[in-house]
Amino acid sequence: MLAGLFITGILSNKNSFLLKTPNAESGIVSLELCHSNAEQAAILNDWKKNWAYVPKYTVDSVYTREKVCALPTAVHNIKVDFIFIFFYVGLFVFLIWRKQECYEGFLSARQAVSLVFIAGMLDIVENIFALLSIREIERGATESGLALLVFIPSLIKWLLLIFSIAYYYYRVLRPAMKKNLRIINFYLRAFALQLWRFRIVVIGLLVLLVLINFVDQFADLLVSINSSPWGVFWFMLAILVHAVLNWYLPKAYDDAHERKRDYDFKSVYQKSPDYKKRVTLKTYLSRLIGSATLMVPATGILSAMQSYHIKYFLDGIPPMALFVLIIFFYIEILRFKLLDRIFFKNKQFNESRYWILFLIVLLGVAWSFYAGNKQPSSLIHIAISLFGLSFLFLVTVNYREKFQNNIPFVPILAFVSVVVFVFFILFNFRFFSSLVTREDRFYSLPFVISGMVFYTILSSVLLLIGLKYKIQPITFFMVITFMISSATISDFHNVSLVDRKVTPAVEEDSLRVYVRDWLKSRESEIMKQDDVGKEYPVFFVNAFGGGIKAAAWTTMVVGRLDSLMLLNRDSSTATPDFQHYVFSYSGASGGTIGLSLLAASRLKHVGHPDSDTVFVNDKTQLKFYGHDFLTNDLVGILGRDFLMGSFGLNLYADRAKVTEEAWEAYGYPSGLAYDTVLRTAWKDKRKEVPLFVSNTYDINDGVKAILAPVKLDTMDFPGVLLIQDLIKNKDIHLSSAAFLSARFPFVSPTGKFNEQHHFTDGGTVENSGAETSLQLIRVFRSVLDTLKKTNPAYSRVHISILSIPNSIAPMDSVERTKNLYETSAPLLGILNTISGNSIKADITNKYLAGQQGWSYYYVRPNDLKICNGTIHPVLPLGWQISDFALDMMLASVKRKDTDLTKIQQYFLTNFSKY
Repeated sequence: MLAGLFITGILSNKNSFLLKTPNAESGIVSLELCHSNAEQAAILNDWKKNWAYVPKYTVDSVYTREKVCALPTAVHNIKVDFIFIFFYVGLFVFLIWRKQECYEGFLSARQAVSLVFIAGMLDIVENIFALLSIREIERGATESGLALLVFIPSLIKWLLLIFSIAYYYYRVLRPAMKKNLRIINFYLRAFALQLWRFRIVVIGLLVLLVLINFVDQFADLLVSINSSPWGVFWFMLAILVHAVLNWYLPKAYDDAHERKRDYDFKSVYQKSPDYKKRVTLKTYLSRLIGSATLMVPATGILSAMQSYHIKYFLDGIPPMALFVLIIFFYIEILRFKLLDRIFFKNKQFNESRYWILFLIVLLGVAWSFYAGNKQPSSLIHIAISLFGLSFLFLVTVNYREKFQNNIPFVPILAFVSVVVFVFFILFNFRFFSSLVTREDRFYSLPFVISGMVFYTILSSVLLLIGLKYKIQPITFFMVITFMISSATISDFHNVSLVDRKVTPAVEEDSLRVYVRDWLKSRESEIMKQDDVGKEYPVFFVNAFGGGIKAAAWTTMVVGRLDSLMLLNRDSSTATPDFQHYVFSYSGASGGTIGLSLLAASRLKHVGHPDSDTVFVNDKTQLKFYGHDFLTNDLVGILGRDFLMGSFGLNLYADRAKVTEEAWEAYGYPSGLAYDTVLRTAWKDKRKEVPLFVSNTYDINDGVKAILAPVKLDTMDFPGVLLIQDLIKNKDIHLSSAAFLSARFPFVSPTGKFNEQHHFTDGGTVENSGAETSLQLIRVFRSVLDTLKKTNPAYSRVHISILSIPNSIAPMDSVERTKNLYETSAPLLGILNTISGNSIKADITNKYLAGQQGWSYYYVRPNDLKICNGTIHPVLPLGWQISDFALDMMLASVKRKDTDLTKIQQYFLTNFSKY
C-alpha cells in the first residue's frame, strides 16, 4: 500500500508547478475548495494560459519545443488521483483494522473504516465533476456551473479525512506517544552509532550513489561499458566485490569495537532488554548496505536510460524513488522474516529453492553480457541483473549459515578482492593502462569502482589497526601528508616545457606583423574579389568550453564547413577549404582542445592543405574520439598523483603530462601533429594554419592569461597575463599549450610555471573565447586600415565571426523561481559568473557585428534522437564520450537549418570559378 501510495503520489504531481497560479496558490487543492463558479473559471482560465516548453521529437528525430499547458496537466493528475484514492483508502483501512482494539466508545473501528470509505467515494465524485468542469471550459464556456458540485464533496472529504487522522492520533498514537518516542530515540541513536562505525563503507556508498546517479559523465560511461561483454564483466565483478566488502567489513569493524575494553558509546551495546534489538539492527544494516551497493548502479542505469529518453517498464517513476521503495521493501522483508516463508519448509532451510533462485539470477547475469551489446536499450538487462543480484545477495547473507556445506565466503572474498586490488594497482603503471585502453574505453567505470574497493580495504585495515592499538592511523596519515605537502615546494605539476630548437635570436613574429603577412599572402585573392565587386571573408572562430563534447563539436563544425567548401568547389566555385579563410582560433577549455586539433591537422598538411581531411571524414573523427581519454585522469586522481601530492615528490609524469602524451599518441595515426612545438610552428609563408590562441586563468593574480605562437602586446590585450613572458627562451608543445586551457578543477591539476603563477581551466573566467577573439579583431582591423591606404582592394575584406557553443538550447518554462537561501545564493552567484561572462562576451561580439557591418554566425548542436528515433544521447562534460553522443552531433551538424548553410550560401554568392 505504501509503495502504491508513493508511486501514484509522484505520478499525480507531474508538472504540478504549472497549476500554481495567482488564482490557485495551492494548485489542484485550490480548484477543489473553490465554491464560486467565477473563481473556478478564473482558475481554469489561468491554467489555459499557463505553459512550459518540453522537447517533442518529430519524424526526422529533431526536437521541437512543444508547449505543455496546465489544463491537460490537471486532467492527467486528476485521472491518476483515481488510483491514488484506492491506495490511501486501503492504507487507512489497514492502519485502523490493525489497531481496532483501540477504537472503543464514541467510534468503533467499523464506523471509522466506513468514514474513510465515504471520504474515498466523495473524492471520486469530486474528481468526476472537476473533469466535467475542465471540459466545459475547454469547450469555450464562460463558467462551468459545477463549482459547488466539486466543492461540497471535496469539503466533506477533507473534513472526514482530517477527523479520521485526528481520531486515529487520539486513540492509537497519543496513548503510546512516550513509548514510541523512546523507541524512535533508541533506533536513531543506534542507527547513528552504526553509521559512524560503518562510516568507511557508508561514505563509499554515498560517493558511488552521487557519481552514478547524478553526474552526466558517468551516465555516458555506463553506455560505454555496454560496448563489450568484457566491459560488463569487469563492471559487474568490481561492483559485486564492492558490495560484499560493504557487507563484510562492518562485521569486522563491529567485532573490533566489541573487543575493546574502553570505547565510545559503550552503553549502547551493554546487555539489556534491548540488546537483541541492537544486535539485529547492526546485522540488518550491514546486509542492507551490501544489497544497496548493487542497487546503486542499477538505478544509475535507469537514470542514464531516462537521460537517453529510452523507454522501459516503470520509466515514469524516478529511479531514486524506486531505490527508496526497494530499500523499504528489504527492511520489511528482514523485519517480518518474510523470506522464511519462501526458503523454509517444515522449519528446515530448503536449499534447493535457493539454488533455483541462484540459477535464475546467474542466467540473467550471463544474458546481460551478450544481450544486444552496443545498444543503450540493452542496459536494462544489466539493471535487471543488478536488481536480481541485490535480492540474491540479501538472501545469501541472510541464510549463509543454513547451508549443509558452508559456503567459504572469506576465501572467495579474499580472492576476488585481490583480483580487483591488483587490477587497480596495475592501472597505475602507464604501460599497462596504455595497453588495455588503447582499443577499448569501457575501463573507466570499473577502475573507479576498483579504486573505491582499494581505498575501502586500505582505510579498513588502518581503522582496525587503530582499534587494536588505540591509535588513529588515518588521522595521523592525513595530518602528516598535509604537513609534508604544505611544507614542500614541488614541481610535480609544472607545465611541460621544451628547449627551443632555434636560437633566441630567431624570434616569432609580432601579432601585427603576422596580420600583415597573413593579408599579404591573400592579396591576389582579395584583388580578384575586388575586380568582380565581391567581398573577401575573414573568419574569427571562437569555441566554448565543455570537455570532450566541446572538442568534438568544434572539429565537426569546422570539418563540415571544409566539406561544404569542397562540394562548392565541385559545383560552382573555385575556393579553397573553409580554414583558408580563418584568421584565428580562440577557445576555452574543451573548445580550445577542438581548435588545437584542427591546428594540429593543418600543421601536418601545411604544404598541401587540400589533403587536410582528418576532420572532414566522419569515420576518422569517430575513430579518434572513440579512444579512452578519461581513464588516465582517473588513474592520476585515485592513484599516481595522489601518492606524489601527498608526499611532495616528483618521481614521474603527472596526469596532465600523461594526458597530453596520450592525445599526441592517439592523434599521430590520424595525421595530427599534436606534438609540434608552438612558437616556431606558424612560420609558413602561406599562412594556411589559423592562428591558435589558448585562453587560461591565472589563479594567483585572478586574471585571464593567453598563449599564442606570435608575440603579443599588452597594449592590445590589457589586463591579460601573456604567458610568452613566462616561457622566455623555452618552447611548449601544442598539446601542452592547448591543455593549459583545459584543466578542469580537481579532474586536472593546476599547471605551474613558477610559484607566482598557477593556471586552471580557461572557462573559469570566460568560457567562450569570444573576448580574446574580439581583441584579435581590433588588432586585425588596425593593420587592415593601414593596408587600405596603399591598396583600396583591401576594403573588400569582410570580417565574420563564427561562435561555436556546444550546449543544447535550454527549455523555457514559467516554473516559479525557487527561493534562494542566504547560504547558497553567494555560491550560486559565483558559479553563474562563468556562464555570465561567456554570454556577455559572445553577445558583445554579436551586437558589434551588427553595428560594424560584420557577419555573425552561431552554431550549436540540436537535441536529436538517433537510431530511428529510439535514443537520445547525453553530451557529457568530461573526457570520454559514447558513440551515440558522437552520432547525434554528426547528425546535428549535417542539418540544413543551421548557420552552416548560411555560410555555405555566402561563399556561393561571393565566389565563382575564375
